[in-house]
Amino acid sequence: NIPFSEALEQMLVYAKFMKDLLSGKRKLKDDENIALSEECSAIL
Repeated sequence: NIPFSEALEQMLVYAKFMKDLLSGKRKLKDDENIALSEECSAIL
């Protein structure tokens, strides 16, 4: 378990990453891996 404030920080970072990725500002490298928690992959 993590504190609520830490969870909020992680969500903000993830939301910015997804926004940049989907808007084309960020490209994934061919060999780049992204770890998703079970909750994140359920949302996607």
